[in-house]
Amino acid sequence: MKSAEPLHTLPPGAHIWPLSVSAYRVLGEAGLISKRTELLNGVVYQKMSKSPLHSALVRELLTLLAQAQLTGCFVSSEQPITCGDYSEPEPDVLVLALREDHHGKRHLDASHTMATHRRGESIAPLAFPDVMPKVDEILG
Repeated sequence: MKSAEPLHTLPPGAHIWPLSVSAYRVLGEAGLISKRTELLNGVVYQKMSKSPLHSALVRELLTLLAQAQLTGCFVSSEQPITCGDYSEPEPDVLVLALREDHHGKRHLDASHTMATHRRGESIAPLAFPDVMPKVDEILG
């Protein structure tokens, strides 16, 4: 079965309806949506290819996080995380709280995340306050 081709312009009178996470999964399992996509705010996006620099930065960040020996959490890379009813991104790197309710029967959800950070901020999650690198130091 061939996957759906993206529309470049909408036909007159057409409306875009957000796709739910459950619908996204069903369409993916049926082969109607490429595996190289992710769902963000109800819209399916084709994932970009990764440059050598991007891959190197992700590896470096994963190495730094492994060396930090974080307790009470684990590091995930490029795995889906459910964020509400309309988003299931696959972040490059994600620090997640260890929880007893994660048993592999469903994707992790946003309640497992420790925090998100952007350039100019310092990372100081409550779970490991002694590790406080600046986001700019990690990203270069």
